[in-house]
Formats: sequence, C-alpha cells, structure tokens
Amino acid sequence: MLDSFVTALTNGDLSGLTELLHPEVTLTGDSDGKGRTARRVMTGADTLVRFVAGLRRRYRPGVLDTARPVLVNGDVGLHLPAEPGGDGYRALDEHVQAVVVRDGRIVALYDVVNPDKLTHVPR
Repeated sequence: MLDSFVTALTNGDLSGLTELLHPEVTLTGDSDGKGRTARRVMTGADTLVRFVAGLRRRYRPGVLDTARPVLVNGDVGLHLPAEPGGDGYRALDEHVQAVVVRDGRIVALYDVVNPDKLTHVPR
C-alpha cells in the first residue's frame, strides 16, 4: 500500500491516488507553526487529491525520492528529510507521515512537521 501511495504521488497519478484513498480520508497536519503542512484537518479523497496536485507544483520534481518507510506508532509511514528549494520551488521541511490503512484503503494521514516531535526519528 505504501509503495503504491508513493508511486502515485511521485508519478502524479491522481486517479491512482484517488483509488488508494477512502472517500472519507482525513489529513491532519501537526506543525505548531514551526513548519509547512495543512493548517486544518482536510476530509475527503477529492479534497486531498486537489491539495496534492497543488503541492506538486510548489516542490521540485523528485522531492519524494529520498522518502523512506518508517513505523509510526504501529502504523506504516514515511520519513521525508528536509530538502532545499530553489529555481522557483519551495524548500521542504522534514516530515513524518503516518498512513493509516483499513480494509485496503488509506483512511487517515498524519503529517508531523513540528521539529520538537521529530527528535527521535532515526536519520
């Protein structure tokens, strides 16, 4: 599931991404104002796919190439190291994203960007 998710994100396969998401999927960002993530809880596959499409335009191509799988409180997840911006692209803050899967679909994503909460992530 995680491989399919990253592949869909990397390739910009928005219809493939939609198929992986539960229709009522939620994305919760956690930055405490110390990094960039969603400011409000986002709900719904269509909303999340539109959000991802917008992000793809703001960050340099290949930004997910350094992502690696991690376990986050028993759920699968991704660690995305900080990446520089430049050439019109934004810099990427370090992220840990927990991906909650139920019945073969992603039902929740938790995007942790608050550096105070990332101190125990093995780099």
